[in-house]
Amino acid sequence: ETEAHIDFLKMQQLDGDSILANASNLYDQWPLLDDVAKRNVIEQITNLIEISNEEITIKFSYVPTLPLNPPTSQHNVRDS
Repeated sequence: ETEAHIDFLKMQQLDGDSILANASNLYDQWPLLDDVAKRNVIEQITNLIEISNEEITIKFSYVPTLPLNPPTSQHNVRDS
């Protein structure tokens, strides 16, 4: 059972790494996308967008889960 839990956590990490890589790529490509492509991306990642006079509510299709035992050390990302 512990081995299965470890495998599950490894898969979550791989999925998280993939999501971050795709998000970074999307961020870089966003200015190059036309309005239709941008709308398609937004429709894929959101369930609901509500706009009222004083508030905007966005509900995403996917909300990542936090690890049960998050790392205790801080990591700084720096350009090489």
